[in-house]
Amino acid sequence: DSMSIGESGTIASFKQNYRNIKVHGLTKGLNVTNYEIDFDNLIFKSDSFNPQIDFVANCKLDGRLLLFRIHGQGPCNITMLNLKTKNTYYGEKYDKDDKTYMKLLKYDVKFRPEKVILNFERLFEKDSFLGTQINSILNSNSDLLFRELQSSYEDTFAKVFIKFGNDIFTQIPFNKIFPA
Repeated sequence: DSMSIGESGTIASFKQNYRNIKVHGLTKGLNVTNYEIDFDNLIFKSDSFNPQIDFVANCKLDGRLLLFRIHGQGPCNITMLNLKTKNTYYGEKYDKDDKTYMKLLKYDVKFRPEKVILNFERLFEKDSFLGTQINSILNSNSDLLFRELQSSYEDTFAKVFIKFGNDIFTQIPFNKIFPA
C-alpha cells in the first residue's frame, strides 16, 4: 500500500510518499479505555495507550527542513513512545449474500505521544553524512516537527486503519463480530 502527504508547515514543508507501510506495536501493551459504542449510528469511540508504535515504510521526501533542501528516498521509521490516542470510527451496514456486514467510512484519530523518534534514511541521496546530521536535527526537534506534521500523520494512519478494519469487517458478518 502507499500513502501521500502534501506539503505543509513552517519548519518543515515537504511532500511525503510512503510505500510498503507496516505498523508495529498496535496490540503490544495496548490499553483501551472509555470505550463507547453507538450501535444505532455505528459510531465507536475509545481512548487508548500504546507504549510504542512504529510506522515503518519506504519513503520519498521532497521539500525543505529549515534551510535545507531535502530530496531523497529510502527506509524510514516514525516511532511514537507512550502514545495516548483518541479514536472515533464511523461505519455503515450493508447486505451481501443475505448477510449483514459493516464497512468503516471514517476514522478520526488524535495522537498525543510523549516522545517521537524520527529516522529517515537517505534524505540526501548521495550524502549520508548530511543525512545523519539532519536526522539528528529532526530528533532534537521531533516534538515540534511532529506537532507541525501531526494532522498529516493522523490522516495517513486513519487511512491505514480504515483499510485494516475493512479487511476484517467486510469479510465477517456483523452478527459474528457483535453478537446480539
